[in-house]
Amino acid sequence: MNNLKFISKDFNSSNLSKYQYTISLINECVRCDILPKFFLYNVQNKIGEILKDIILRYTKGESSSVTVEKGEKLIIGIWYTIDAYMNTLENTNLAINILKNEEVSYIYEKGKIKLKEDFTHTKNLYEETLKNQIYTDLRAYKDTLSGISDFFKYYNSEFEPDESVADIDYPLAFDDWNVAGLYYIKNYLWNLYLENEICNKFNNDDIHKMLKSYGDTYKIDYKDLLINIFEMTINNKVFSVLCNNNSLEISKKDYEKLNNRLKISNENEVKALVSLSIDKIIKDYNIGEYEKVYLKKYEDNLINLTLDALRRDNLINLLVVTDEIKNNESQLVIDEESRLDDEAFRVIIEEILESDNIYEKINIINKKINSIKDYIDMLKSNCIFDDEYLLLFMSLTNLELSILGKFIFYGEYRMEKLDIIKTLSKKLDINYEWEELYVEYLKSLSENKLIKIENLINGKL
Repeated sequence: MNNLKFISKDFNSSNLSKYQYTISLINECVRCDILPKFFLYNVQNKIGEILKDIILRYTKGESSSVTVEKGEKLIIGIWYTIDAYMNTLENTNLAINILKNEEVSYIYEKGKIKLKEDFTHTKNLYEETLKNQIYTDLRAYKDTLSGISDFFKYYNSEFEPDESVADIDYPLAFDDWNVAGLYYIKNYLWNLYLENEICNKFNNDDIHKMLKSYGDTYKIDYKDLLINIFEMTINNKVFSVLCNNNSLEISKKDYEKLNNRLKISNENEVKALVSLSIDKIIKDYNIGEYEKVYLKKYEDNLINLTLDALRRDNLINLLVVTDEIKNNESQLVIDEESRLDDEAFRVIIEEILESDNIYEKINIINKKINSIKDYIDMLKSNCIFDDEYLLLFMSLTNLELSILGKFIFYGEYRMEKLDIIKTLSKKLDINYEWEELYVEYLKSLSENKLIKIENLINGKL
């Protein structure tokens, strides 16, 4: 390929966005006089022509106009389609050459072809992910795998290529929410596939026992929680290796020895121990090349989490200790058999509504609601009012508050560990009154108590 030389010394590649690649490339080229200042204006005119054709197809020829909101969405879809092609070009020089010499309509049509190809590839990837799925009772995992099928039923590459209709609740070790549409689903499935491949190297019964032990420790039905199986499995395996164990299990005695050992180690020693443990796992379990890259990427996260946990003296939050002394704090979740059927739940809600004494209401809730799902459904049912929420939240332990926080702050900690004080200082996406009042209650707590709740959320709860 010819060495194209369009980039000037003033060109700054850090100004390019992988999420809006084409328009950011045009803006940077205009800034550096690589492209004329009217170039973007001309491109927008060409996109306007494409938009007219799309509107006619969208309205099936019945109208040449749509609402402003819909028009804006269609334009976003056009840029998304253009990016689908432009992102395939192997270097910036070639991308600039395409912009200089090809019509926008040509780039758009190439993007449509690319989207169709990637849709087929993503559908095949979904089938492979179904085949290598982990056999688990974790509902978020199972529901997400099932829910993704809706994407392939309803995806519309012509009018809404940047949309992804699918219920995705299961958190991954790595998940980029800035990506939209088809490419979000594609990235999500690829990462999930890799996590499945790695976890399937381990005994499925051992993984189940670890998750069950985790739930038993805190008297929590792990099936209802938003936890990542890959992270929990690798965390336990890494530290199990450091305890010279072959299984995923870590006993209380082993944990205490390990904790004491790591506390007297310096930062570089801790990094080396975690890295060596990861390398041993890769070798012993014959981890494949793509999976190896993913695991080594997670190694950086685990090192940072370990160092942070040691500084806070809460390494135990990274592990599942098999025979840890049972913690009786939590009453929210016991087991699946504690879930109420619809009629029993309705009767309890009516009983709560009939009482005008919040302490009596709290007593009913504590005695009769033992599942996190039922508890949250109760909070949504408008049987608690105004200041009663404050007293209800005051009756909860740090562990119970962290369980509720896990649901409310899901979008915050899914990408990185939660900074609860920073999170509370900004506007949150709140859907229910109880969530708003929960956040207000947290804002009234001391920094020390908030840090304890934050640690529990970031640990694994």
